[in-house]
Parts: sequence; C-alpha cells; structure tokens
Amino acid sequence: MCNLTEYDKVEYNALRAEIIHHDRTCFNIISLLLGASTAIYGLVVKQNIFLLLIILSVIWFVGFLYIVEKRASIRRISYYIRYAIEPKDKKRWETFSLINDNIHFPKISPLKTEFVLLMTTNIVNCYWFLELQNIFYSPKIKVLIVLLFVTPVFYGFYLVQEYYQARKKESLASENISK
Repeated sequence: MCNLTEYDKVEYNALRAEIIHHDRTCFNIISLLLGASTAIYGLVVKQNIFLLLIILSVIWFVGFLYIVEKRASIRRISYYIRYAIEPKDKKRWETFSLINDNIHFPKISPLKTEFVLLMTTNIVNCYWFLELQNIFYSPKIKVLIVLLFVTPVFYGFYLVQEYYQARKKESLASENISK
C-alpha cells in the first residue's frame, strides 16, 4: 500500500478485519439456522407439532434479514476502501475487483445462496404444513398459510434485487470516477 499514511494503513486493516467479522457472522447465522432446522424438523416428525414450521420460517426470515444487513455492510466498507483509502494513482483489489467484475469466472454469491436456503426452507415448510397434517383446512385458511410462508420469500427476493441494483449503480459510479 504505497502512498498511504500510517493512519490509512491502520484504517484499512481495521476495515478488512470488520469485513471478515461480518462474513463470519453470516456463516455463523447460517450454521445456527441449519442446526435449528434439523432440531425442529426432528420435533415435527416425532411429535407432530406442525406449528413449529411457522416458527422456523420466521426464524429463517429474521436470520436472512440480518444476513442482508451484514452483506450490505461488507459492500459499504469495500466501497469506502475503494474511494477513500486506495490511492487514486494505483488501483488496488477493491477497485480491480469492481472494474473486472464482468470477467466470467465461476461465481457463487453468498447472498444468493443464502436466499436459496430461505426459499427452500419456506417451500418445504409450507408443503409439510399443508400436506402432511391430518387436519382439514378450509381454502381460505390454506391461502393464509401459503401467504405466511411465501411472503418472506418474495420480500427476500426484493431485498436481493435491491442489493444488486445498488451494486450496479456502484459499478457505474466507479466507471465514471476511474475515467
């Protein structure tokens, strides 16, 4: 990191540590959600407590909201590093990765993967809740139950779209700045 003051280097290292912390937090949340899912599915199968599926869907949704916030924090920090810390005359990783984002390397977006987990959990929960119970529900109740499970999926999809729209705007802004 040439042309950087000692303060810039310390700030850069602290921000990189914060990025790593946010990413680990996302991993820990997913691990907890998968563990909770396993435990709740076990209770549902053994004890036939199907209402736990609603609780599980709510837990997944709240966890996903927290993950989106963490992923957005990572994006904000990298943006700050790119424009406030990196030297203007020398491109560093943050700038390079944004400018060369169109290179077709195999990419797996953590946020998209986490969204797929949210979606899958809610679809499985909805199916279990409606099909595997011996209780008959009226059509109106079934519609409400489906909405309860599907709403987090649609809102999650909306959040993912907003996240990537902001990323596209950031890419366009960086192209204008780098010219």
